Amino acid sequence: MNRSIALAGLFGLSVCAMSGLAFAQSPIACALIGEKEALALVGGPLGEIAKGEQKPTPENAHDHSTLCGFFPKGYDFRKTDRPPERGLQLQLHAMRNNADAKNFHENTVGMVEEMAKAPRTPFARGKIATKIATLSGMGATAKMEVETIEFEPKSVYHVATVYFLKGNVSGVVAVWEKGAPADETARVAAKQVIAKLP
Repeated sequence: MNRSIALAGLFGLSVCAMSGLAFAQSPIACALIGEKEALALVGGPLGEIAKGEQKPTPENAHDHSTLCGFFPKGYDFRKTDRPPERGLQLQLHAMRNNADAKNFHENTVGMVEEMAKAPRTPFARGKIATKIATLSGMGATAKMEVETIEFEPKSVYHVATVYFLKGNVSGVVAVWEKGAPADETARVAAKQVIAKLP
């Protein structure tokens, strides 16, 4: 299974560190971006909303992880062999402090960069091209991964994922588009989210 399809599951299972008081004040993904904003960014129709939350515990290194995704009605990552034709997903990891968030962000980006160098196992016979770039003006630091997945000449999917850090929050914004680049949409979405974080 390709990393872009598994993104929801991969980051949905990871968690961040926070105290009880900080947890009560943690930013929540679905409070920072809604379906109306997703429609304005990626177009429609959408209608399938994915939500998830893992509360901080000593076992998960006190990671408060929240997820909010918007996809075409009926789309399910677990039951398909292709990316969505359009979609947007936000994952937030609110940590106990800025240092923990920075470590989490650096580990995540390091893993992404290593995976980009490794041989890829694409979806059913798809060809994958990946590039990673540093972004400026996006929180403390940000990187963007852009993937192009080609199944046939007229079936090309674009996935742009922004990994950002602001204060005690490490976040991920992923955008999927069929037949059109997704990088500018991901950049705009990430900027909107980052502007709402304390």
